[in-house]
Amino acid sequence: MDIQIVGAEETPDGLHIVVTRTITDDEGNSRTYPERFPKETLAIRAAEYDLEVDDPRVLDQILLEGFYDEANPLETHPLHGEKTIADALAVMEKRVERVRNKHGAPKEPKMRSLFHAAELDESTQGLTDAKRLFTKHADPTVGTWVKIMRDEGRRAAKNTRNPNIIEAMKTSALNIEHDKALAEESIRKGRRPRDSSKG
Repeated sequence: MDIQIVGAEETPDGLHIVVTRTITDDEGNSRTYPERFPKETLAIRAAEYDLEVDDPRVLDQILLEGFYDEANPLETHPLHGEKTIADALAVMEKRVERVRNKHGAPKEPKMRSLFHAAELDESTQGLTDAKRLFTKHADPTVGTWVKIMRDEGRRAAKNTRNPNIIEAMKTSALNIEHDKALAEESIRKGRRPRDSSKG
C-alpha cells in the first residue's frame, strides 16, 4: 500500500487544515482520503510530547499516526498510560515506524521523514504545502495550556487505575444499592425509608 500526500489547504474559515492523500493498495486501486486538522495541531502535538515545533517527529506523527492499526482501540493512549512523557513519545515513534514499514516508506533517511522530504525536489506539492501550513500556524503560546491539560489527563488516568480508587468506587456503589434495598424494604412494610448515610 502506498500513501501520497497530494494536497493541503486551509478551510475558508481559517480554522482548519485539510490534508488530502491518495492511498493505493497492492492491486493498484487508488482512493482519495481527506483529513481535517485544527490549524494549531503542530503546536499542540509538540507540546504534548515536550518537543519543539520544528522537531521532524512532530509532523511525521501528525500525518502518519492515523494509519496505525491499534491492537486494542480501548487501551489507554500512551500519552496518558506511560510512566513518563519520554516513554509515551517512544511508543508513538514505534507506531509511526510501523506505519512507514507497512506502507513502504523509502529507506533513505531524508525521504523517510515527511518533514525532511517536504523540502526535496521530488516531494509532492501536497506534502510541501502541508508542512508550510502546519508550521505557519504553530503558535508556541498554545503549549502552556496543552501541557496543563495533558498533565491533568495523565493524573486522571493514573487515579482511575489506582486500586484504592476502584475499591472506593465499588464501596460507594454497594452502599447505594444497599440504601435502595433498605428503602424498598421499608416501603414494602409501610415504614418511612431510613437514610444509612446518617449512621
